[in-house]
Amino acid sequence: MKKSILILVVLISGLQCFGQLKDNLLKIKGNAILYQIPEIMYVNIPIELTDSIYENCSIKLAKIHADLKHHLVKNGIKKKDLKTDNLSIGKKTKFTKNGRIPDGFQGSISVKIEMKYSQTDLNKIINVLKNENFDFGYKVGFGLSEEQKSQTLRKSIELAIDDAEIKAQIIGSKMQLKLLEIKEINFGYSGGNFDVLTPESEISSVEYEEEVSSKELEIDINPKKIRITKSVNVIWRIEKL
Repeated sequence: MKKSILILVVLISGLQCFGQLKDNLLKIKGNAILYQIPEIMYVNIPIELTDSIYENCSIKLAKIHADLKHHLVKNGIKKKDLKTDNLSIGKKTKFTKNGRIPDGFQGSISVKIEMKYSQTDLNKIINVLKNENFDFGYKVGFGLSEEQKSQTLRKSIELAIDDAEIKAQIIGSKMQLKLLEIKEINFGYSGGNFDVLTPESEISSVEYEEEVSSKELEIDINPKKIRITKSVNVIWRIEKL
C-alpha cells in the first residue's frame, strides 16, 4: 500500500478571512485546511438468524460467530483486529389477521474488523463472506489513524497561526501599522463582542461508507480524502507608524 499523502492548503485570504480594527487592536482569524487520506479500514458484519426455540437460537448464533472468526483468521486476518459487540436475542413476532403473535426468537451479533487498509486484506475478508454460511452482508468504512489525527491536528494549528501572522503583516504594511504585541490568542471557543472562533467539529473518523453485496468476488474500494479545517484568532496591539 502506498503511504498516505498529506495535502496541505492554507487560506491566506478569502474563505473565512476575518480582520477588525478596534481600540488600537487588530483581530485576525487564521485559517488552515488539510486533506488526509485515511489509513484505517472498518468492516462491520452483522450476523442475524432466527429459530423457534430460544436455546437453539443462542447456540446457533454462538456457533456461526465462532466459525466466522475462525475462517477470517484462517484466511489471514489477525485475531487482534476482530471485535464483537451488539449481541441481542429476543422474541420475534409476526402479524396475522388476529393481530401480532409470537414467531420464535431472533438473534443478532456484530463482528467488526479494524485494521490498516489494503486492497489485499479487504479481498481476504470478502472471500470469506462470499461463503453462503456467512452471507449476511457487510459495510466498509475508512477513518484516520490515531497517529494521523495527532499529526493533522498539530499541522493544522501551526498553519492557522502562520496564516494569521501573514494576514497581520499584510494589513500592517498596507495600512502603515506597527504590530506591538500579541494581546490574546483564541482557539476552540467563541467569546467577547466578536466571533473569535466558531467551534469546529472534531476530525472525522469515518469519511466513506459503502454497503456491498457479499457475493461479489473483487471490489476496488479506495478511501476518499478527509477535509479538516481549523481556525485560530490572534489579537495584536497596534499603533500608527
